[in-house]
Amino acid sequence: MTVYYGDINADGVVDMGDALLAEGFALGIQTPTADQKRRADVNGDGQVTGADVQLIQQYIMGMITQFPVELIQPPPGTSWSPLIILGGLTLAMVALSRGSRKPQKSRH
Repeated sequence: MTVYYGDINADGVVDMGDALLAEGFALGIQTPTADQKRRADVNGDGQVTGADVQLIQQYIMGMITQFPVELIQPPPGTSWSPLIILGGLTLAMVALSRGSRKPQKSRH
């Protein structure tokens, strides 16, 4: 699976190096490139803040398996379409791959 969001240093994994970069961006200590900003903005609000740092840390610890931004805007090279199951309250976001990324489903 190709990693994009959260992988700020683009080394293929989301780890503490990425969390430290996000923290530096959030505190204004470092200035991200445009690509780093896209990768670090894991909540999809257009900014890199402490909330993004916290989500990246939760991802690293296994507390979450997907970032909120993936439900809003899939990584480059992928697309998604909403699937609403009528008669229920289930909304599934299905990511469709154009590369090595496998389809993912999320239920709310």
